[in-house]
Amino acid sequence: TSLTGLENIPRLDELVIEKNRLLKNLTGLSGLEQIEGDMQVWNNGSLQNLSGATRLAQIGGSLTLDDNFVLASTKGLETLQSVQHSVTLTGHPVLSSLEGFAGLSSIGGTFMIGFSTSPDNQSNYSTSYLTNLSGLDALTHAGAIHIDANPQLVSLQGLNQLTTVTNYIHLADNPRLENLQ
Repeated sequence: TSLTGLENIPRLDELVIEKNRLLKNLTGLSGLEQIEGDMQVWNNGSLQNLSGATRLAQIGGSLTLDDNFVLASTKGLETLQSVQHSVTLTGHPVLSSLEGFAGLSSIGGTFMIGFSTSPDNQSNYSTSYLTNLSGLDALTHAGAIHIDANPQLVSLQGLNQLTTVTNYIHLADNPRLENLQ
């Protein structure tokens, strides 16, 4: 499964990629520069990274990445500079890198990373391999920071350039987090 054939689309009002069990990356979105509203990528059983959206610079709504169970990296979104509303990453049990957010400098709403409950409400899936927040090194502004249920997180390294949080910071159930550096 691929998104090949969409390379010449520079702008969308909204992008939803859901329940494509064989999709491995976002190859085919190389022409996409801007999304006016939301980008939602969820429940894609084979999605390993976000490679393919190599020119995406701005999301006017929210970015939601949820329950992509083999997503190991956010690699592929390095050109993303701003998200007007929130960025939510939940339910990625093998996510170990946020390197794809290397260009992200502003999130107007909440940056949330943590756990998700399975559709049958029987299992919780956290970002179990994420040990720090490296990859968010360009982030200077966020409306809020919400980091919850990341069992391997030992450091907030990656938020070093963050100078403005307009609402709140919430840190909960990160058992290995030793300090706020």
